[in-house]
Amino acid sequence: MERAVRTFLAVQGVPTIPCNEFSGRNDNHQQAPTTYLFNEKSGRVERLVLPDLIRFPSFHAVEIKCQGYSPFMRRKIQTTGFLRRHYEHYLNYERQTQRTVELLFVHLVEDKVKGGTLDQIEPCRTPLANPIVNNETIYYEFNLLPEWPVSLSELLAVALKFGKTLGREGYSADDHKAVVEYRETVAKPNHEKHLVEWGPRVIQRVPPPQTEIPF
Repeated sequence: MERAVRTFLAVQGVPTIPCNEFSGRNDNHQQAPTTYLFNEKSGRVERLVLPDLIRFPSFHAVEIKCQGYSPFMRRKIQTTGFLRRHYEHYLNYERQTQRTVELLFVHLVEDKVKGGTLDQIEPCRTPLANPIVNNETIYYEFNLLPEWPVSLSELLAVALKFGKTLGREGYSADDHKAVVEYRETVAKPNHEKHLVEWGPRVIQRVPPPQTEIPF
């Protein structure tokens, strides 16, 4: 999904540096992109997780969080979120660079791209209890997040049109096939199961199906 957003931003005249190309090594899979800095309080060199894309030349950052769907929690709030420790890293990036970090939440089933900078969108103030209570997650109320001016389908259509000219850096037909297959075989069935488990009251709040993501 990072390649799709990066290609889309390039078409909009926003060049970016892909931090995911600088990921650390960890046996058979990549770690999050990182840099290192000296912590004067602890006297140690520490890892700092970087956002996915750095806008050039401003060095404002974009972090992309791709989700299959937006779940309802026990308070019947539709949510999205990510690891609290990564949230702390992005705040630290802002402190160290004096540049903003924009969070983009990409949801396949809802066909939406939502988000904003860390100072524009606020996490839920009280922990939301999901089926497995996890206080290490930052939650946002999905319906309150600002929407991007384009849907996910529109973003991917632009990325697919122009990405093939960018080689391995661009969003490819294989990338798109993987996104569509994941949405159809994993995200949608899990979403339907989630709605059944949460009962009819939740189902009534589900928006109508969105436009299919085109090949």
